[in-house]
Amino acid sequence: MSSQTRTATLLKLLLIVVVGCVLPVGAAAEQASQPASAAAGGLDVGRFHSCALLPSAGVRCWGYGADGSLGYGNRATIGDDETPAAAGPVELGAGRTGVALSAGDFHTCALLDDGAVRCWGFGGDGRLGTASNAAIGDDETPASLSPVDIGGRAKAITAGGNHSCAILDDGNVRCWGFGLDGQLGYGNADYIGDNEAPSVVAPVKLGAGRTARAITAGRLHTCALLDDQTVRCWGANGNGQLGYGTRESVGENETPDAVGPVKLGRPAIALSAGGFHTCALLDDGTVRCWGFGLDGRLGYNNNDNVGDDESPGSAG
Repeated sequence: MSSQTRTATLLKLLLIVVVGCVLPVGAAAEQASQPASAAAGGLDVGRFHSCALLPSAGVRCWGYGADGSLGYGNRATIGDDETPAAAGPVELGAGRTGVALSAGDFHTCALLDDGAVRCWGFGGDGRLGTASNAAIGDDETPASLSPVDIGGRAKAITAGGNHSCAILDDGNVRCWGFGLDGQLGYGNADYIGDNEAPSVVAPVKLGAGRTARAITAGRLHTCALLDDQTVRCWGANGNGQLGYGTRESVGENETPDAVGPVKLGRPAIALSAGGFHTCALLDDGTVRCWGFGLDGRLGYNNNDNVGDDESPGSAG
């Protein structure tokens, strides 16, 4: 799943060569003299689909399309018997181009060049932010509806399992979609975006005077890197993925500012969330991960969870 952070971007750029192989015809047509390894300018992977932002600022998606998560105005799967280049770019609006994108479980969000946000795919729980639960992209294109009303211009986006968040140009954060586990961060379990615009709620409380530099969403949790290089997380916490040394969720009864920053031991410079775990890149080049540890996903030479009864700064 995907988040809009420096780390996520760097990691995803490692997959550019693969995208170059998948999109050889379209990439060549759209970038002329660009090398094949620069076929994508950005990339994100959802549960059953993938999307790439090309140097031309066009967006192409492929994979499972039954919920409209590919954005082509149909339910067709792309990539099983044709290349993504055959589908053409996703329609984002006249004259509009993409600058960032994020793929959730069954939906996708794109940040446009004018600071607007468009989301498409499965619309349940308000995750598309359109004040309804209707899918977008299954029988219409994203351009056929108005952008998500977040109360201003966005500069970063992230799509989680069933929710979405954006950083506004003033550094405030707004989230919408499924809120039962507190992943929206508003101190309640309400859903936002199913019958109201995300702009109707005040920004997520991150702490007095604090703003967000980057944001990332997991399956049921959200984490933000703040302007003071601290990290705050909220949402479901059954595996310690919030990093507070407990398994208690944050955000459904309190706001993120009430629990303080995650104890990492050093300032953070980038952040990325997986389904049930989170990793941060620190200012000395080291990495700390916390949450569900099965299969060694935290990288500590064991399968233990981290963050459920200790701080990430004490691990490793």
